[in-house]
Amino acid sequence: MNRSRRFWLWGVVVCYTGLIYATLSIVGQLRKFLVEKIGLRLFKRGETIYDAVYVLLALLGVYLIWYLWKSPSHRKVSNFISLLLIALIYWYFLQKIRFPVEKVHFLEYGLLSWFVFEALFLDIKDWRCYGWTLLIVYAISLGDETLQALLPNRVGEINDVLTNFYSALLGLALVGFILHPAIDFKKNVWSAEFGYGIMGLAVCTAIFIERVHGFGYRHWDRNIGVFRSSFTRTDLKTINEKLSQGSVVQVHQKKEYENEALRHLFQREYYLHNKFYYSMIDYHLYVDKSYNENELIEKYYPVFLKNQQNQPLKDWIQKIDPDLSQELIHSDWIWTQSFKDSLKAMFTSETVWESRVKGNLITQYKIQDLWFWTVLIIIFSFYLNRKIHDPADLS
Repeated sequence: MNRSRRFWLWGVVVCYTGLIYATLSIVGQLRKFLVEKIGLRLFKRGETIYDAVYVLLALLGVYLIWYLWKSPSHRKVSNFISLLLIALIYWYFLQKIRFPVEKVHFLEYGLLSWFVFEALFLDIKDWRCYGWTLLIVYAISLGDETLQALLPNRVGEINDVLTNFYSALLGLALVGFILHPAIDFKKNVWSAEFGYGIMGLAVCTAIFIERVHGFGYRHWDRNIGVFRSSFTRTDLKTINEKLSQGSVVQVHQKKEYENEALRHLFQREYYLHNKFYYSMIDYHLYVDKSYNENELIEKYYPVFLKNQQNQPLKDWIQKIDPDLSQELIHSDWIWTQSFKDSLKAMFTSETVWESRVKGNLITQYKIQDLWFWTVLIIIFSFYLNRKIHDPADLS
């Protein structure tokens, strides 16, 4: 009986994780349809967003209230208060997330934590079940963001990994405070295997932050605005000079330079061509943002523009947004001065502009700080592993 149930529960975890991973490539198009094609205001009434995510959350709340009420052993005031507090915390996090699709993604990890917990609970009846659930869900979230970094229209961010982790914590809070599984509270969550799991995830997280999320620099240009880059301004100048002279540039530097330039180029065309609807028929274009992105590219990535002039612009944009690329048949890599002047006349600069490209880069800390704390976590985990010789005899 337990064997078939174990197979079924872990099958649910694997299939559900596969579903999360499989839908990553279409999230951008779905978000564009829901928010940028239909419009944010259709999801708003005043400042509160009313969409399907809140309906789902409300239905889940009604079900849990019914579940608590029908069971005499669960029909306690403390349980209803716990449910209310968890619901408020979920609402708080959902308010912080801008796009409805990303709200759904947040709820997905709360549900995933429940699936993983149920699968583990067949074999682990103490507090370690909570700990291993968090480690597994965190690892899945880390894989989620790594896959996003490999997609042309997505980015991987440690902030999203942590957000998914918070959702898992809330999901486990529902399990622990509302569903009340028979957990042995006398045993500690720590074990040698758990310590090795933390060490492994600490190293994976450090590699993710360094290689995927990235470190960089925040630049302010008084004539353009704020932008972020993996390079200093001196580095950008040097790379442009080497490329214009035909000198050798390190492969990874050239790749990162072209990636940044392409993303700024995409934002330039996206703001200029995409229709941002604020009602069913009315829309606007972000001409000011498009103009500033162009100014930034011309000043800091000029060789990229010059070297790509003989190729169709839509082929480059195709790598990020196939739909937008179809609108760029007559678009030019380098804008004429008269065209730039016509755009400049359409807006007035009232606030400091900030590019969203590479907006996730860590600019306040260094890589050495990251690995210092990683090594510290490993040493502390190793110390606990050495101190606890018999994981079965924890107290």
